[in-house]
Amino acid sequence: MQETILGHDVENLEPENENLSSETEESAAGPRRPKRVNQPVEKRTRKRKVNKDKWKCNTHKAAVQSGAEHFSKSGKFIPAKAVQPSCGTSCRFKCSSRVTEEERRRVHSRYWKIYGQQGKWNWHARHVKTFDKKSNNEKETRRKCSRHYFFTIKGKEVKVCQTMYLSTLDISDGSVITSYKKIGPDGALSPDKRGQFKTRRPRQISEHLKDSVREHISMFPRVEAHYIRSTTNREYLDPTLNIKKMHSMYLEWVVEQ
Repeated sequence: MQETILGHDVENLEPENENLSSETEESAAGPRRPKRVNQPVEKRTRKRKVNKDKWKCNTHKAAVQSGAEHFSKSGKFIPAKAVQPSCGTSCRFKCSSRVTEEERRRVHSRYWKIYGQQGKWNWHARHVKTFDKKSNNEKETRRKCSRHYFFTIKGKEVKVCQTMYLSTLDISDGSVITSYKKIGPDGALSPDKRGQFKTRRPRQISEHLKDSVREHISMFPRVEAHYIRSTTNREYLDPTLNIKKMHSMYLEWVVEQ
């Protein structure tokens, strides 16, 4: 016979006491804290971060592509692009009655919001249609094709003359001609290849030569910063060295190798 206390078995009371004691210990110790995860420490440096958007060449390019006022590379002031006077009432297409000034400003705004010359060429490819020139034996001209210009207004194509098209966008016909020349046999425009030298880059330095220069520079003794050691991990060379001395020493080192 097992002993009973007030009608309960002694064995049944032991687990309850254990649970009670564990809860008491947790309450005394307080709630458990989450484990601390060590975050990677960023490398301390005083060097400024690269912001390519503020480079002079990129700000100039952005101003040209958006039609904003800017100075050319020769220092000439270029005013901002704006809607120019239309073709007038003498136009045989009657463009002034078909396209309002408000619609012209909207077309102008949509065009100059396109960033990149490739996007502008695609615009001209969609809104300018080129046809073979009709044969005329009486007059000889250098013109080999005819172009029809359109604006998309309220989801519909509206045909306009060349003067209306160019004056609304405030551009010359050079961009239109270039977009026509870039159309391939399949009807797609070839990509813009300006500024790309992946295969025939002039004055390209080989990786082998770069590695040899890095190896030679790593041979010089380096010291840590003295006054700003707590805020940076940059290392410095001997103050008596300069580019000219290091270059002369590099040439001697290459001969010895």
